Order: sequence, then C-alpha cells, then structure tokens
Amino acid sequence: MVAFLQVFFSLLIIILIILFVFQPRRKPAFVLPENFEEVLNDYVLFYSRLNEEGKNRFEEMLSKFLSSVKITGANAEVEDIDRLLIGAAAIIPIYNIPDWEYINLREVLVYPGNFNTEFEQQGHERMISGMVGTGALQTS
Repeated sequence: MVAFLQVFFSLLIIILIILFVFQPRRKPAFVLPENFEEVLNDYVLFYSRLNEEGKNRFEEMLSKFLSSVKITGANAEVEDIDRLLIGAAAIIPIYNIPDWEYINLREVLVYPGNFNTEFEQQGHERMISGMVGTGALQTS
C-alpha cells in the first residue's frame, strides 16, 4: 500500500508540474493610451466618420490587435502613436468582416527608412519600403 501511495503521489506531482509549465499564458490586453481618441480622430478619417457604436467596435478590434501583434522597431523607436496608426491600418480593411483575426501575424517590424533585400538599412539599392510576408513593396 505504501508503494502504491508513493507512485500515486509521484505521478500527481509530475502531472501538476506539467500542467504548471505548459499552461497557456495569456497576454494582457493592450491598454490604449489616454489620447487615443484624439489621435484616431485627427489622423484616421475612417475612424472619425464612424458613429459612437462603430468607434467602440473599432477600439475593441484595435485593442485586440495590439494585444496579439508585437510591434518592434528595427533601429527605430516605436511610440504609442505608431502603434495606434499601425493598428488602425490593420483594422480598416477587416472592419466589416465579423470575427476576423490576423491569425498568422505575430509581429510588425518598423524600419526608419528603405532597406534592401538583405534588410540592410545602409548603402545602395535600398528600394524596399515595406513588406508583407516575403513580398516587397518597391519604390521607384
């Protein structure tokens, strides 16, 4: 009986450790900055033309997007206004699609200027000003 209890408690401890280590960690919701409404009204025409209910829905979608997608500067400092405008640009095309989420988008990189195919930010042939996935948006 003692051996059974030792095995039982050993298995119980192993199961608890596994559950603790592998439990999904939830990201905290992104808290919109104090002046977010002013910024969105001033810089995002789409948002400024929504009624109150529409603005609330836009804000919820924006907060959800910013909570799930990391916005990182690549030799650039990313400020709250950058996050708001990047998030708004992501919400506008999907605003009228119920329950849409960017399930494959984990991070947005912000560069201070154009870069080349090797993502170098210095030197010649820096013609790329933006990318989605592996496709480049080139300037002439």
